[in-house]
Amino acid sequence: MAADSQNIKKQLEILIIEYFRSVYPDFPKGKLKASESPDFVLDIAPRKKIGIELTRLYFDDFYNDENKVSDNFGKEILKRACEFFDVNSELKLFVKVSFSDKCKLMQEKQLLLSVLIANKVRETVKTKKAGAFFSIYQTTNLPGEIDGIFMAAHPDLTDSVWEVADFSKNNYGTILKIRQLIAKKEEKLQLYQKKRLNQYWLLITTDRLDNKQNETFRHLFFNAGNSHPFQKIFLFDLLKAQIIQIL
Repeated sequence: MAADSQNIKKQLEILIIEYFRSVYPDFPKGKLKASESPDFVLDIAPRKKIGIELTRLYFDDFYNDENKVSDNFGKEILKRACEFFDVNSELKLFVKVSFSDKCKLMQEKQLLLSVLIANKVRETVKTKKAGAFFSIYQTTNLPGEIDGIFMAAHPDLTDSVWEVADFSKNNYGTILKIRQLIAKKEEKLQLYQKKRLNQYWLLITTDRLDNKQNETFRHLFFNAGNSHPFQKIFLFDLLKAQIIQIL
């Protein structure tokens, strides 16, 4: 089971790096290879390689008891929605559903929401074929409980993964978490610099940022005056396909 979990994790990393490459206009041309420490190596030329490390920003410890109950409802809704979708589709999807913080999830509506989400995903991807990469963020004609549904597929994804989108409006706490992630990855970077790559990039993925947070993050990080062993550090909002280049 642990091996399967690690395999799915790597598949999702491959999907995400492909997604990032499709969104980031300055991504260099070259052969991208899955690796370990760092997660990917971009082979641009015989003596020019970039190591790319991925990490994910979680907000779990910002949740109060009410949010945790709502999150559990959301997970149960998506578990059923995924089952409903998989029955009639050969597509294996990475799906993230952003539940609204303005509309409380009611237990008695769980089954209905599962059906509505599965049908919306099915309708949105009906023209897509298995074995191709694509990403879609759907925000229209959704129930009041849902802000948006992100859907992505990749040839390497062999299992469907449906998740509740993580979200926080706590700017200060989020910045602390990002700095902790960077510090942790900088420590790890010292271990795999033996590969003698030309550059090292850090890609921090997050499910969804508040619109007001984007400029706040840019201002605080660009004016921090800190030096980093990574040549580039990115914060990548998966749902909105927005990239904030921290360094």
